[in-house]
Amino acid sequence: MSFIMGSLLVIWCWSWLTAYDDHKAVDILASREADLGVSVYAQFSLSQLFEVQPEAEITKLVLPLYMPDPSKSLLVTLTKEKENIATWRLKNDPKKIKASGIYDIELKLKNPTVLSGNYHINLSGQDITHEDKEKAPRVFVEKDDSKYEPGNYWIADNKKTGDISLQVIERRARWAQFRNDWQQDPLQGAITISSYLLLFLTVLVGPHVLLRRLVRQPSD
Repeated sequence: MSFIMGSLLVIWCWSWLTAYDDHKAVDILASREADLGVSVYAQFSLSQLFEVQPEAEITKLVLPLYMPDPSKSLLVTLTKEKENIATWRLKNDPKKIKASGIYDIELKLKNPTVLSGNYHINLSGQDITHEDKEKAPRVFVEKDDSKYEPGNYWIADNKKTGDISLQVIERRARWAQFRNDWQQDPLQGAITISSYLLLFLTVLVGPHVLLRRLVRQPSD
């Protein structure tokens, strides 16, 4: 019984340690006030420079947008030194965007992709005319340039002070996260590993002890 329980525990531990969790490789925050959002329309395309460092296995980008009119769409591209990495056409999806409001738009990569270095996310609303600019999607911008020093945003070819609110999500195996925690804070890493070892031992030994108590014969 102990051998079976031990084997099952080892399998479970391996599965748990090799599972993936989401982490933020880039996290640019900004106030979500619709009236202060920057519109994307006509020739007023926007782009944001961001840095992925160290390299990370990216699964998606999350772009907060205010959508005054969900029927208006954007073309979004992810590029590195003019090389196109991914393209998304943000069209009206009645299941996700039913009315005007603020939405976290998930830009998923077809497959997890290892990124490292500097990238641009580019937003184009060329199909939206000047007459419809009040209906154009708006991004949120953090004006304090020191909040995210690796990058900046542009309107067309004009560099601006500040950054577009954006998250870049990486997937990371749990064992890799433990390694990072250990390197950054050995004491906290040791405490975390000890806690999980105690949990694993409890799961391994607990059922065996309980079973022995249940089958123990009463003493004469």
